[in-house]
Amino acid sequence: MALVAIAKVEAAGLEDRVRIIYGSIEDVPPGPYDAATSLLVKHFIPYEDKASYLSNIEERLKPGAKLLTADITGKRDDEEFKEYMLAWESFQKTYRDEEEEEIEKTIDRVRQNLPILSGAETVSMLEQAGFKNVRLFWKNLMINGYVAEKI
Repeated sequence: MALVAIAKVEAAGLEDRVRIIYGSIEDVPPGPYDAATSLLVKHFIPYEDKASYLSNIEERLKPGAKLLTADITGKRDDEEFKEYMLAWESFQKTYRDEEEEEIEKTIDRVRQNLPILSGAETVSMLEQAGFKNVRLFWKNLMINGYVAEKI
């Protein structure tokens, strides 16, 4: 993904304005920055570290800066989430070009082990980290995208 991002930055002629950093949020210089993205990251972070992760992002942003975040979001026992999960599993089994065993491992990891938050927990955690105007801007099966503004 980083290589694709680098190629897009170069194609747009933005090398002097964009820096790709390999590492964790702690590796990002203090800023302040105009905006941040966290795409398909937070659902891999343990529950106990999510608040710190979001606070570290917030600390690096200018007041009024936007955070765009998208992750697997939902309640595992919710019927709608279960339906979305079944649709996602069907897609994985039908269209992924991998061994069935690898596909089943991925499905099991998502189904059982990812520390996902509900939509309400996501909004609450973003607000506690210092963001306001948190709103859902995109949804695709289990992945919800939120935009928030630093206070």
